[in-house]
Amino acid sequence: MNRIKLIYPRICTFNAVRANLYRIQMRSVSNGSKPEDSGAEIKPNEEWVQRRRITWQSRKRGILESDLLLSSFVSEELVNLNKGELDEFEQLINQSNDWDLFYWSSGATVPPDSVKENNAFKKLVQFVERNNNKIERMPDL
Repeated sequence: MNRIKLIYPRICTFNAVRANLYRIQMRSVSNGSKPEDSGAEIKPNEEWVQRRRITWQSRKRGILESDLLLSSFVSEELVNLNKGELDEFEQLINQSNDWDLFYWSSGATVPPDSVKENNAFKKLVQFVERNNNKIERMPDL
């Protein structure tokens, strides 16, 4: 088991935390009491929720080229985007065709004016240019 922990420390740590949470929940249920409600509501428009949603959406596009491009961009640049740019980026990836977005950002085709004016798209193009149109592997989660 120690060898596995050395090889996969993040997975083992995560599973240990998850197991402890499960034990705590089961203990409270077996006592007949209900788990405490923190009272905090998760709102879909909160910034941290939006950042997680963008991370997932940029990684699971369906086209490998778009997955590589967008997930690499998000892993490096998402923390630098402000709320307005987050909204623009989310709108861009949700409304655009994956191939169009890939060709626009790589410079293979000219994007429409509405996309050119998008600040998040400008940062995506700068990211692609900075990496010389090379992205070799999917970033870690």
